[in-house]
Amino acid sequence: MEKPKISEIRSSEYSQGRIDYFVVENKIDFHKELINFIYGLGFNQDSLDEFDFDFTKVEGHKFAYSKNIRIHLILNDNQISFILDTNIPKEEIMAKIEKHFQIF
Repeated sequence: MEKPKISEIRSSEYSQGRIDYFVVENKIDFHKELINFIYGLGFNQDSLDEFDFDFTKVEGHKFAYSKNIRIHLILNDNQISFILDTNIPKEEIMAKIEKHFQIF
């Protein structure tokens, strides 16, 4: 099965960490890979209850946080984006992204 495709990546550093912004090309089959990616960052099941729904049928914003990271999920008609606010090294985040997503 093909991995969901990330079509855009942006990052911005600030004094206590970094904001990473990712755009996923389509909503189909995205949920499983996002959840697996988030687990890989150290989130537990309880912190992901907000993300337990069918992404293809919902629009809006969802949030979750753990000790070193916050995630903001933005769902629109034809696009999903997620924003990470973290102090985890960018190389570590990108290695996990590449495991679960196709980039460009």
